[in-house]
Amino acid sequence: MLKVRLKKEYLNARKTKDEIKKDVLWIIIANIKNKEIDKKWELTDTEILKIIEKEIKQINETIESLKKVNRLEDIKKEKKKIDILNQFLPEKLSQDRLKQIIVNWIKENNIDNILLKRWELFRFLKSKYDWLYDWKDVNEIINNLY
Repeated sequence: MLKVRLKKEYLNARKTKDEIKKDVLWIIIANIKNKEIDKKWELTDTEILKIIEKEIKQINETIESLKKVNRLEDIKKEKKKIDILNQFLPEKLSQDRLKQIIVNWIKENNIDNILLKRWELFRFLKSKYDWLYDWKDVNEIINNLY
């Protein structure tokens, strides 16, 4: 379970005095705990992945702000946080593999115009390959196909 892995990594970071890793994992663990209190049940790995991705998005926004004021040292710290969190996300499908999946789905379902059936494709991808692709890549592939 992802939550257990996060806690183990957090404890390891405390032992090794890796402050950046300890801090970013503590934020994730605290967010998980808060969400569990709100929902009144233990979160699934999928829900935990959403929390991690949300934190990565916030860190990216911070990096953009830091770039504007040219704080290079702080940018390095924030990028290290992203690298740490990415270790907990499943590996994404390559562009070529994703394109192959989409093209095969189109052929199997005899789709003439994918732009009209885009949402059916999205449902298929979410059901089979959730967390393994980026929506931006899917849209780019669809737009390039038609």
